[in-house]
Amino acid sequence: MNALAATGTLRNTLRQLLQQPIRGLHGDALERWQAILTNLLDKLMQIAKEIDAIVADPRLTEKGKLDKLLAIGPRIAKDFQNLGVARDQADQAIARIRTLLFDAIMKVTGDLVIAEMRAAEIRATIGKNDAGPQYLVALNRGDVETARALATAPGAAWVAEDFRKRGEENYATQTNPEAWQQLQQVEILRDNLSAIAQQVASWLLLLGASPESVTRATGIAVPAAAISMCAKTGSFTGVPSSAAIRPFRWSGMALRICSANTTR
Repeated sequence: MNALAATGTLRNTLRQLLQQPIRGLHGDALERWQAILTNLLDKLMQIAKEIDAIVADPRLTEKGKLDKLLAIGPRIAKDFQNLGVARDQADQAIARIRTLLFDAIMKVTGDLVIAEMRAAEIRATIGKNDAGPQYLVALNRGDVETARALATAPGAAWVAEDFRKRGEENYATQTNPEAWQQLQQVEILRDNLSAIAQQVASWLLLLGASPESVTRATGIAVPAAAISMCAKTGSFTGVPSSAAIRPFRWSGMALRICSANTTR
């Protein structure tokens, strides 16, 4: 059954991640990541035993096995809320660190009207075509007024994303390198938490959990387009099969969930 295969895939993914830590992750972030993985694996192993017993039970028909498997998800979804909590905490930490690092760039001091008049003069002098390179130059010399004027130009963005990111990195490494390194760690942690949460979410859906309960537990929104009812067989397809952790597109999963799932 797909539930058995999906459980094995998720188990192998968690084991591999514990054995081969994410590149670039170290210190407190690495310890947090490993603790979360260990907790997930412990829970998964308990559920795997239940799934194995159901699949191997000779007294159950295929429909009986399916019914029992679909009853697991609604019962256990809440046990994975630590994933959603961890992702929220990472997002909050990222927001706090970014404020610490970059608030000086975007925060206007003094009279707002005068500040905007000066910003307009700066934009008129530099022009849109040179905004990206001059944004970098301004931040390299600590000229946050010029950088802010270019970054906040009305209409379409004057500073392209690649220039913005390079400018932020240069500015942060000059002004607060320790906080910048911390930001990199938390972003890596957040991204990998999101990827594993997506795999856990698809597994929970496979076991009959409702999209709402999955979202509450993991923080992963399940688009309606990713779910199609399968009233006849209640089978599922599209569970990620690779042990390599990476985000995947819900739209390509073609999950088929029994109509009963929406009421669980």
